[in-house]
Amino acid sequence: MKLLDNAIDRSRSSISLMLLIVLVGLAARVGMTVESSPEVNPPVVIVQVTHEGISPEDGVRLLVRPLEQDMRVLEGVEEIISTARESMAYLVIEFDAAMDVDDAVDEVRNAVDRAKAELPRDAEEPVVEEASAQPFPAIVVTLAGEQVSERVLLQSAQHLRRKIENLSSVLSADLRGNREEVVEATIDPVRLEHYGVTSGELINAVLNNNLLIPAGELETGRGRFSVKVPGLIETAQDIYEIPLKNSARGVVTLGDVTEIRRTFKDVSSYTSVNGRQGLAINVEKRTGASSVEVADAVRALVREELQYLPRGVEVDFVFDQSQFARDMVSEMQGNILTAMLLVMVIVVAALGFRSGMLVGLGIPFSLLFGSIVTWYLGYSFNFMVMFGMLLALGMLIDGSIVITEFADRKMAEGLSARDAYVTSVRRMFWPVVASTGTTLAAFLPIMFWPGVVGEFMRYLPVTVFAVLSGSLLYALFFAPVLGAMFGRSALDPVTRQNLRELEVGQPGALDGITGAYARSLEWVVRRPLAAFVTTLLVLVCIFFAFGRFGAGVEFFTETEEQYGNVEVRAQGNLSVEEKKTLVAQVERAVLEVPEVRVAYTAIGSGGLSGNTERAPDQIANILVELLPAQERERRSREIFADLNTPRGAVPVSSFVHTEARPEVDKIERIDGTTRMQVKADVQEGVLADDKVREIRAWLEEHPVDGEVDLLFRGADEEQNESLSFLAVAFLLSLFLMFILLVTQFNSFYQSLLILSSVVMSTLGVMLGLTLTQSTFSVIMTGVGIVALAGIVVNNNIVLIDTYNHVRGADPELPPAGAAVKAAAQRLRPVFLTTATTILGLLPLALGVSVDMVGRNIVVGGVIASFWVKLASAIVYGLTFSTLLTLIVTPVMLVLPGRLRELLRSVLPPRRPPGTREARAERSVEAEPDG
Repeated sequence: MKLLDNAIDRSRSSISLMLLIVLVGLAARVGMTVESSPEVNPPVVIVQVTHEGISPEDGVRLLVRPLEQDMRVLEGVEEIISTARESMAYLVIEFDAAMDVDDAVDEVRNAVDRAKAELPRDAEEPVVEEASAQPFPAIVVTLAGEQVSERVLLQSAQHLRRKIENLSSVLSADLRGNREEVVEATIDPVRLEHYGVTSGELINAVLNNNLLIPAGELETGRGRFSVKVPGLIETAQDIYEIPLKNSARGVVTLGDVTEIRRTFKDVSSYTSVNGRQGLAINVEKRTGASSVEVADAVRALVREELQYLPRGVEVDFVFDQSQFARDMVSEMQGNILTAMLLVMVIVVAALGFRSGMLVGLGIPFSLLFGSIVTWYLGYSFNFMVMFGMLLALGMLIDGSIVITEFADRKMAEGLSARDAYVTSVRRMFWPVVASTGTTLAAFLPIMFWPGVVGEFMRYLPVTVFAVLSGSLLYALFFAPVLGAMFGRSALDPVTRQNLRELEVGQPGALDGITGAYARSLEWVVRRPLAAFVTTLLVLVCIFFAFGRFGAGVEFFTETEEQYGNVEVRAQGNLSVEEKKTLVAQVERAVLEVPEVRVAYTAIGSGGLSGNTERAPDQIANILVELLPAQERERRSREIFADLNTPRGAVPVSSFVHTEARPEVDKIERIDGTTRMQVKADVQEGVLADDKVREIRAWLEEHPVDGEVDLLFRGADEEQNESLSFLAVAFLLSLFLMFILLVTQFNSFYQSLLILSSVVMSTLGVMLGLTLTQSTFSVIMTGVGIVALAGIVVNNNIVLIDTYNHVRGADPELPPAGAAVKAAAQRLRPVFLTTATTILGLLPLALGVSVDMVGRNIVVGGVIASFWVKLASAIVYGLTFSTLLTLIVTPVMLVLPGRLRELLRSVLPPRRPPGTREARAERSVEAEPDG
């Protein structure tokens, strides 16, 4: 403790260091990019090859198989999904999560280069690109104008796209809804015959122009000069002057035999926003860039360029992700500040203003310390990081509470503030370190969660690690320095007398809650065996009740959404105009829903996300943005249910003879094996896990052909993988905590007793889910149980450590008296640490987002619906385990001694060796039978 003595002696230096950490933390927080969710870049690479007119069957044989052969040998490949469609084929190569995505792209490009020799000559150049982790662009710029020509609108959109692409934070700006501009040359047969030009000569002349011709260099006596052969078409006049034939009367050009005009290709796609047809620029941000900064930069640039656009061009912004990110971050920050205020109220009310403020200062210090670490790791300030801070907020003051509460008791005995805090740190150093270490040990395995889900969830344990590390530094170093500076605690005589009574007197003689608890506990510890059996029966009953009456299991959790997708399907070989007419009816029905803010319609393209996975009968895609949750009364699921429009037959007329034949829309393969998919979703109130079990049971009764392999993929596959990992992570957390506890207490029994609270907390979660009829979310509830393992042991650690200290200080005190005394001494800090953790998460556990700063309360919003399962699991488990810990742990400390007494009363006493009775017993045992 020499370091602490020096820190207190040089308190100004210690305070300066603390201020430096706070200032750096503020700078780190300001420097972090703001995002609504973590940016996860899975190592998935897409290879796309286009071959005009090729059938799906030929696409598999000529395009897919040569590429698959070279992809299979790549190191780290987890799965290859191949799809062959009309005129194209594409492969989705998934690598191991540990693989760097840039390295994966390079490996695939090299493999594609090797496979090119096996591809048909007519196939276009394969396109290799990284799969986008962002489902939507950062912002969409729309252009419309009823009094403006199509060409003017296109030129305006192209102008804005070029400007937007020059922004450093923009990855791409894709133009959607436009027709490709072309030059159309209409041949005049009379002129063609007049000039004696054949069709072959005309075609060859066009094909042999608009080429880049490398002509090399020309060396003369005056030096070396590069030679340039003008071969590219750059102006309209170049098209007119393409030479077709040379004769004695001169050169016949393309302009002599054709009528040339600028036009567009035939319509193949449409885009519209809220029923108005126009063009859209989808702006994608670069990796690591802030969606908020990108959207602000795009808005500012477009406003500057409006003065250069023709009159009549209307520009608007839709699907602005920055506003959603701002709202989510603001709401989450408000929840953190609300939890901080609630925690401060509890701490100040229990410890007094001075001690309460001393403990409360650890909250901003620890959060800013965590901001430094997350900023250094390159994390954005997203809702996963913020929830990690919120989760840690209730735990980060546990160490400070223990240190400050023990120092107050020592000051009540007459020690100075300096001596009291030095004594407190010396006495509580290892219990505080052990409790923080066990909490971190519980979160440690989650850092190694594999796959995309693991990449997403990893932000949570890393943030908790960073914040709790800062809280440990504050509790053991800065809090004692500040406590020594603040001087003696001003305790009233009654409180001072109660603290002395807890130290040297009988806790049962006290008034109030502590005295009542001590007297009740005295009655229970006199009957440890009955209390133990009763507790065991309660836990077993809870376990069987959850299995019998539980609401079921789901993979994730149903969250409140602001965006949704409407797929428009119709059967028949429809033209683009027929599709447009049908989709317009659906679009009007969507816009009649009052909660719909924006409807973005794409006919003939993948919409905002550019999704190529389209069903054969899907003719359009409508992306819907709803009003914010606080501005609407209904939940998103109810609103999207209203968007289901009635389906009917589509009349199709044709002037050609038709014959119905089976059509192969696409052929899919997984790792070289052909597959067919049957996709399904469940109705509201029905769990997918229940339906999967029903389907498995049906398949067992109705087996398919033995050569057909059946696989359940999607959410079911991910659920099983996540459940397996969480089970391993839970066991690994328990083992790590057990090692730490054995190191701390040097006792297997006490270490196992501390870990028993984990079992109680898990059964507490089951009890809460059963009573509220909530489903068990594999991801969120599972993470909550793993997190609980590190939280609930803290109370047991400090309680058992106090019990050992009381027994060591007074060896004549019986175990029952020592257990009651230790439990009474730790009652206040146990309640404080539990209450602060529960209060920090209670609003979210109830599905309510409370923002006292913004004076806003949202029930069932995006944030509350996302975290309600995890928060409620921690609240259920921590409440139940704390109540049992205050009773069961003292009982279990007394139980071994009582069992030894029972054994001694049942078994005959052993006589000392060498006595006459002992020799007589040995002689009787030595006599032969009979």
